[in-house]
Amino acid sequence: MIAPSRVIALVDQHMSGPLVRGVRDCCTQPCAIFGELFGRNPLGPVTYRTTKEALRFVLQRGGAEKCAQGIASAAGLIEVAPSPGCIGRIHAANSELDLTLAICVDGKTWAAKSHNGYQIMSEFIVCWGPSWD
Repeated sequence: MIAPSRVIALVDQHMSGPLVRGVRDCCTQPCAIFGELFGRNPLGPVTYRTTKEALRFVLQRGGAEKCAQGIASAAGLIEVAPSPGCIGRIHAANSELDLTLAICVDGKTWAAKSHNGYQIMSEFIVCWGPSWD
C-alpha cells in the first residue's frame, strides 16, 4: 500500500506553483504523480499550452467525461475504490474546462491543481487505479 505521506510529498513537488497549461495543470500533474507511484503516466506528454488548446484537447476526445475515461482506458486503468495514489475525476467550480483530475491522498481526500498551487477536496466522480497491481 502506498503511504499517504508519500502521496502528499509528490503533491507538494508537482502541484506547488502556478498553473501552466500542458506543463503543470489539472490533468498533467495528477497523471505525473500517478506515474511516479505506479510506473506509468496515464496521460504522457501533451502538446497543448493554452486554455483554448486544452479545451480543444478535451472536446476532441468527446468532452470532459469521455476524455477522462479515455485517458484511463488507454493507460489500462480500471475503476477502483479510492486509495492513496489513485487518480480520479472531480468537479471543481473554478475549472473552466470541467475536467479536473486529482490524486487520492489517503482514501478520503483528493489533491487537485489550482491556479497557484493545489487544493484538497473530499468528493470525487470516478476513481481509477492500476490493473497491474
